[in-house]
Amino acid sequence: ASSGTADYVVDAGDLQPGAYNAVITLNSDNPEIDAISINFNLLVDPLRRAWDPLPEDDMTDVPLDTDLEWTNDEETTSVTIYFSEDVNELNNNNILYEGSTVDELSSLPELSYNATYYWQVISESEDETTAGDIWSFSTITGPDELVTLISPENEATDTETDVELIWQNEAPVDYYDLQLATDDQFDELVTDISNVYSTSYSLNDLEENETYYWRVGGNVDDQFSWSDTWSFTTAMPTSIDSGDEIPKQTFIDQNYPNPFNPSTTIQYGVSEAADVTLSVYNIIGRRVAVLVQEPKNPGYYSISFNASSLSSGIYFYRFETGSFIETKKLTLIK
Repeated sequence: ASSGTADYVVDAGDLQPGAYNAVITLNSDNPEIDAISINFNLLVDPLRRAWDPLPEDDMTDVPLDTDLEWTNDEETTSVTIYFSEDVNELNNNNILYEGSTVDELSSLPELSYNATYYWQVISESEDETTAGDIWSFSTITGPDELVTLISPENEATDTETDVELIWQNEAPVDYYDLQLATDDQFDELVTDISNVYSTSYSLNDLEENETYYWRVGGNVDDQFSWSDTWSFTTAMPTSIDSGDEIPKQTFIDQNYPNPFNPSTTIQYGVSEAADVTLSVYNIIGRRVAVLVQEPKNPGYYSISFNASSLSSGIYFYRFETGSFIETKKLTLIK
C-alpha cells in the first residue's frame, strides 16, 4: 500500500457556509480502497457577508405581515438594508435600515397584495464593505372582494329615510367610493362620493317608499373593485297626505311591499269614531296575529306587520270597523 497527501480545490458554488461531507472516488489497483470520505467546514465567502434569507429568495405567496431575516458573518459590525419594489431602484436611497448589526427586521413598510419586492444586505466589517446578493419575494394574492356590505340588510324594508350605511373591509383599503341609486345599474345616481376613509356613511332625507341600490368600492394601490350591490326600501309615510284631515269614507289599502320579507306596511282610514280590529289569518283560517284591536278616532293610520316568526306562504288580513269589513291577501316569501 502507498500513502501520501494531495490538495483538492472544490468549487463551492451556491453552497452556504457550514459542515459538509465529501466522498472522493479513487482510481486504484487496490479493490479494497475505492473511495475516501472527507469531512470539511465551508467558511463564509469573504465577498458575501450575509446569507440564509427569510423569506427565501424567489419565494411566493408570502404573507403581508412578513419579517426579513438573514444570517450575518461573525465579523460583521454594521449593516445597511435596501428594500424596493423596483430592482433597478434598489440602491437609489431606498434604505430600510442602517446601523449596528441585526439579523431581523419587522418594521417593513406596508406591503401590497400580489407584489414582488427586492432586498439586499450591505455588510460592513472593520476592513471592508460587502454587498450581498439581491433577494426577492412575492406576496400573496388579495381577496376577490375588498368590501363587504353590512347594514341595512340586503332587501331590507321599512328603512328610515335617515339611514346609516355600514360596511367592512376584507383587506387593508386606502379609501372607499360610495354610490346610491334608484336603479341597479346605477344610471340614476342619488349619491356618488369618493375618498371616504371610514366604514360608514349617513344619508338624510331620502324619499319615502322608495327602493335604493347601493355599493361601496375599495381602492388598494390603485387597484379598485366594487362590492356586491344591495338594496333597501324606505318606509311608507306614517300618515297619508290628504287635503282632508278626516277621510270621507273608511278604507284599507293593499299592504306594501307585497310580496314581503319579513315586514310590510298596511294603511287604512276611519271616517268616524269606531272600534277597529285588524287581524292576520293563515290560509286555513287560523288567526296568527292581531295588529289593531281598539277604538279609533276619525283619521288616517299606518301599521307595520313583522312576520319573521311565520313561514312563507299566503295570508289574509281582515279589517273590521262598524259595518265596514274588508279582507285582502298578502304573500310572505322568505
